[in-house]
Amino acid sequence: MIYNITDFGAKADGSALCTGAIQAAIDACGVTGGVVNIPAGRYITGTLWLRDNVELHLEHGAVLRASSDLADYNETSDYPQNFDCEPEGWCGKHLIIAHERTNVAISGGGVIEGAAEAFYGGARLGGNHYSWQDGYYQVAEGAPLRPGQIVCFIECSHVRVTDITLRNGTCWYLFFHGCEYVQVRGVKIFGHRTHANTDGIDIDSSRYVTVSDCIIDTGDDAIAIRGDAKRLSDPGKVCEYVSISNCVLSTSVCAFRVGVGTGRIRFVNISDINIPRSGQGLGFMTGWKGRGCVPISDMVFRNITGDDVGIPLTMNANEAEISRITFDGYRTGCKCCVSINGNRGAISDIVLRNVELTDIEHEIKTGASRGDAIFNAREVRNLTVEGLKLNLIDSYYDTRPREVNTDGSTLRSLSGSYTYRGEEHEF
Repeated sequence: MIYNITDFGAKADGSALCTGAIQAAIDACGVTGGVVNIPAGRYITGTLWLRDNVELHLEHGAVLRASSDLADYNETSDYPQNFDCEPEGWCGKHLIIAHERTNVAISGGGVIEGAAEAFYGGARLGGNHYSWQDGYYQVAEGAPLRPGQIVCFIECSHVRVTDITLRNGTCWYLFFHGCEYVQVRGVKIFGHRTHANTDGIDIDSSRYVTVSDCIIDTGDDAIAIRGDAKRLSDPGKVCEYVSISNCVLSTSVCAFRVGVGTGRIRFVNISDINIPRSGQGLGFMTGWKGRGCVPISDMVFRNITGDDVGIPLTMNANEAEISRITFDGYRTGCKCCVSINGNRGAISDIVLRNVELTDIEHEIKTGASRGDAIFNAREVRNLTVEGLKLNLIDSYYDTRPREVNTDGSTLRSLSGSYTYRGEEHEF
């Protein structure tokens, strides 16, 4: 059955609060199953709770706009898996929540819009290591904590999000936490480049997930793959069997952020990705700011191309293992070096094949916190590098730059070349 929200009293005038009318349509649809239709127009709403067997469909020209009043949102205590992050400036209030639901969907050519201008501001903070090159904002002076993740699917199964546009968010846009059988296709996400914590898609402790044909241009990580299951009703859930393909990702931080949590991440395939802009291209970390230690294994990246990328690849293992990761076909312009660092954990069985880094500025003249070469690998077992190409446009060294550094690592093979000041050399 189809339930039109205007039949339940929703007003498309862009000023009336429509939460009650839209929720009534969702609740009625939850009894029979079917589609809740949002026709063209602008609708203001607080928190909406999806039900089993309900598809929320936004017609072309429909805008579902988040209220700027936190009183219109859920309480953080409304479900046990919820959380907030006061140090980052956001709370546990959300626009759309599907909590422990089955067969739920959001579709259509319409727009889901946050209320970013009501919360961001204050001093513009500085970036670091090529991330946030334009700086970033957190919370405006006198403003409350920003609403958290905009669309949340919490321990749901059989989830579909297709063709919608999300924009102007106050935190992560799409959050899948402990879900399974998830399809995301044709989604467009547009966030402000200087707004902190505006991740595009976060896949956390979820399995059987496909993401394809998406365009993301936002301020924080474009796609994050996480293993933070401790809040779930089943804290043993693993982030696994994830496939991501045919996406265009622009971000002020990481195009892909892999890691964070105390669970596990494994069996992930990523292919055919364009990265026009990012502070970091591919970033792996088993923990975040000393918290968490999630093992990461069995991942394949194929056919990745980038343009304005700060750091092409970082891999840091802290207290946990990163293993069996393959990069096959990664070409990007970049400003800094590759850094693979076993640190206090362990990194093993890493393959980089047909990696080409161009227009390298090699801006590491001040002490090499990320190494003293274009390609750095430390404390790595079974490292294979085949067909590596480096093209330096400048260097701060008086002598020929050290092209590869593999201190303390077991190097299976190394082949490739580098070009410096028009001269090509083989390794």
